[in-house]
Amino acid sequence: MAQFNSKNKASRTARRWWTDIDINMTLHPQDKDVVLKYDINSIKRSIKTLLSTNHFERPFKPGLGANFSSLLFEMIDMAHITVAERQIVEMIGKFEPRVAIDQLSINPVGNTLDISILFTVLNRPEPQELSLILERVR
Repeated sequence: MAQFNSKNKASRTARRWWTDIDINMTLHPQDKDVVLKYDINSIKRSIKTLLSTNHFERPFKPGLGANFSSLLFEMIDMAHITVAERQIVEMIGKFEPRVAIDQLSINPVGNTLDISILFTVLNRPEPQELSLILERVR
């Protein structure tokens, strides 16, 4: 997932931030290196990756991810939504310890899930919002 770095190590007041590579693999226009995501964008990317990953997709980490692909092929009712909300809270609690979930809502629209998460990053008071639409591929 993301790394915890210190950019200016020579300074006594070095700023610390989280970095992660951009999944789209876009290149920086000047140095032609992979673009990095910082701070909140890095955490949002991490949560999106966790939500879109299914169990047994990652080698040596069979429990990583939310496993929503099976849910998208079923008729979604309130019982499925409750199970999905519990899975998201447990998954983020286990794999993303930098985040505390304040509010979570899942709205089924046909065979898609509109997920909205309101969370706070630890040691930062301002709430952040992440919206994601999961849809079946086949």
